[in-house]
Amino acid sequence: MVFKKSGIDIKDGKGKVSEIRNIFSGGRYRVVVLVPYYLPRQSYIILNKDKNEIVFKRMYPLDFDSDGNFDLKDLWTLIKRPWLLRLFSF
Repeated sequence: MVFKKSGIDIKDGKGKVSEIRNIFSGGRYRVVVLVPYYLPRQSYIILNKDKNEIVFKRMYPLDFDSDGNFDLKDLWTLIKRPWLLRLFSF
């Protein structure tokens, strides 16, 4: 891992990260988005010195046990924690 940032505010589906350290311009990097109870999303980007933009596919609230994948354990967790169904309100 080269860089980690938590607590990014998201507004209208967009987040902003500034002052990224330990990278070099023109380098290809994998960017992973982790949100509690959602399946992770990743994409690759070549970072430039100026403004960079990366678009991720839609995130789905299907990781109820927060292990990074969707399986039968997630369904069991959903049964034990029915309040997690509120994640599906769009």
